[in-house]
Formats: sequence, structure tokens, C-alpha cells
Amino acid sequence: VSDRSGNYEEMVKKGLRVIVRLNHAYPPGGTLPHSARYDEFARNCANFVKASKGCHIWVIGNEMNHSDERPPGEVITPALYAECFRKCRRAIRELEGHEHDQVVIGGVAPWNPSTSASPEYRTGPEGDWVDYFREILLRLKGQCDGIAIHTYAHGNDRKVITSEEKMQSFPDRYYNFYAYRDFMNAIPQEMRDLPVYITETNPHR
Repeated sequence: VSDRSGNYEEMVKKGLRVIVRLNHAYPPGGTLPHSARYDEFARNCANFVKASKGCHIWVIGNEMNHSDERPPGEVITPALYAECFRKCRRAIRELEGHEHDQVVIGGVAPWNPSTSASPEYRTGPEGDWVDYFREILLRLKGQCDGIAIHTYAHGNDRKVITSEEKMQSFPDRYYNFYAYRDFMNAIPQEMRDLPVYITETNPHR
């Protein structure tokens, strides 16, 4: 959110629905700042939203479970992500004209075991990205407006789109595009009326 604003009105005029992701920085700076700076980050997000035009869907952060997306010296645990998300959502929805904006959780990196869910939320092996995703949602019941999902396919063959292949190291998890199903199945029942957006998908090697 280093830029002061974004103008997306021309896209909206063309019939597009705009979704904007709000990052602190790109690696190695951290998709979120260090937790000591969450209040500042929330203010920056709100300032960007206030000055922007044409968007009412905001994604907070990116692949928070991926070690590459951590700020220096701090793991983004589900608890820390939920804390930062609440601050950002509150700051955005307090703005005039944005009271009903959708503030959406960032997409979790599939197949990336670098960050574990908390023990009390864990249902599978340590580093299970679906448990990480589920814990975030459980911590944000009633406090988020939508869900972003990242899912990819290993290779360019269209058959991998419908492949039911599972991983060797996590045998309950889909290895290709159907990874989105693992995330969808993990959404708590009380949150299944929320919109879900696939915000990243492409051939992945």
C-alpha cells in the first residue's frame, strides 16, 4: 500500500468487477508488516481505500503461510493474521461509502507446509496449509466478508484441471486444480454463505 490510491473506474465501466489486494510489501519485506506495526498498516490500507475509486472488494495480504511472505524476524501465525485482518477491516469499513465493502482474507499458499496451524486447530500433519486456512476462518467468524483461494495445476495439459491425483507427502490433499476443494471443504458451516474468489490460478511447476 505504498501507492496513495488506485482508480479502477474505467474497468468498472467495461463491466469488470475489481478486486484489489493490499500488501505491506513484496519479499523480503513481508506481505504484512511486523505485528508491532499492524495499526499503522491498517491506517495505510484505509487511506488507500479512501483515496481510490471503483473498488469495494479488498484482499488483505498474500499467502501468509509461505515463508517468503513473512516480515523479517516474524512468522505470520493464523492468530497474528486474524489480528491484523480485524484491524484492517475495521479501518476500511469505518470509511464513509465503504461501510459495506467486502474485506476478504488473503489466499493461502497450497502445498506449502512452512507454517503450521496452532495445535488446538490442527487436524493433520504440521504445516498443513488447509488447517492454517481453517484456523484463520475460525478466528474470524462474523468478522470477514469473503474468502480468497489460490489453486493451480501442475503443467499445461488440460487433464490436470480435473485430475484427482493426491500428494505423496499429504495423501489427503489434492495435487492440482482440485486443491480448491480442500479449501472449500474446510470452510466452517457458519461461513458458507460468504463469497469465495479464486484470485490466483495458472500452470504451476
